[in-house]
Amino acid sequence: MGIGEAPIGLQGTFSLWQTNRDLTAFVQKGAAHRTAIDSATNRAWYLEDLFARLGVLAASGQIGALDLNGLHLPSSQ
Repeated sequence: MGIGEAPIGLQGTFSLWQTNRDLTAFVQKGAAHRTAIDSATNRAWYLEDLFARLGVLAASGQIGALDLNGLHLPSSQ
């Protein structure tokens, strides 16, 4: 799912991960992700960067085949 500078173009991404461990493994060990980050850096694609980890408190509806109504969310602290 993309977010960003629409209508010019979708220049950001928004990802949902089951666990922080899954996200960290993808970022640190994913060869495709590393290649994309290196390309973005070498080509100066971004004027600014923002990387944030946020917790989902509630979800409803559907994204493609994923039913968010049955999604297990961790308890808020």
